[in-house]
Amino acid sequence: MKNTEAMELNLQFFAEEGSAEPEAATPDVTSEAEPEVETEEEGEESAPAEQTAEQNHIFAEIRRRAEADAKKKYEAQIADIDRRYAERFKGYTNPETGKPIQSAADYAEALAAQERVQTRSKMQEAGIDPDMLDRAIANSPIVRHAEEVERQNQQYQVQAMIEEDMKAIIDFDPTVGSANDVYAQSNFDDVMAYCRNHPGIRLSEAYKLVNFERLAEARLKAGQQAAINQAKSKDHLKVANGTNDTDKSEDIPADKLAMWQKAFPDKKPKELRALYNKAIGG
Repeated sequence: MKNTEAMELNLQFFAEEGSAEPEAATPDVTSEAEPEVETEEEGEESAPAEQTAEQNHIFAEIRRRAEADAKKKYEAQIADIDRRYAERFKGYTNPETGKPIQSAADYAEALAAQERVQTRSKMQEAGIDPDMLDRAIANSPIVRHAEEVERQNQQYQVQAMIEEDMKAIIDFDPTVGSANDVYAQSNFDDVMAYCRNHPGIRLSEAYKLVNFERLAEARLKAGQQAAINQAKSKDHLKVANGTNDTDKSEDIPADKLAMWQKAFPDKKPKELRALYNKAIGG
């Protein structure tokens, strides 16, 4: 350790840095208000629109860019925190392993190792065998009871988080009405795998990313149906005024324009509008 000095537990430094595992930024496909969809007039039935290969490509591209953006922001936050820890504790090492401190995790482990080394040293100076004391503590009924209480508390916390995530999923996915419906999803194993491969991400956020295409498609179809209903309600006005627009394409809704501009920054407004109309089948 540098100059054999012990590292201090700098709580203010922790407060400035924040958590070493910031929450991953993820695209929110449910933040905009859901368009109000009018029901079809009695006797009319609309045929379900088939998703084309071009629509699949568009949805896949939007999802890919959203995931890449979220991963990039998360990794940048982690890298920045680790960099500042490495600069702040340059020259210090873990007293047990000799490993230099290069991240927030290294710093926390070095502090724990430092405390263990100091404790064992004091015990040896007092003529106490640290190994024998460790075994006595590990076998203590009080310690075992405390460990069991801690384990149960962790289970309660995990269960509370799962219930909170399930409520969020039910709120933004109209196709599910209960936790059992979520578990029954054919791709729920993919959602759990995404959580395991991206530590720190919530179940509800992983569900959004894994089901991004389906959720986005549902919103587009709802918007398309709302536009059709609105157009039908205004057809009589066009006839009365003698107007006949040659351009039948739809404008990109204001609440979706930013998302499309971000997904296809190289497209001009006219090209972006054409791409949007292809996606909704216009």
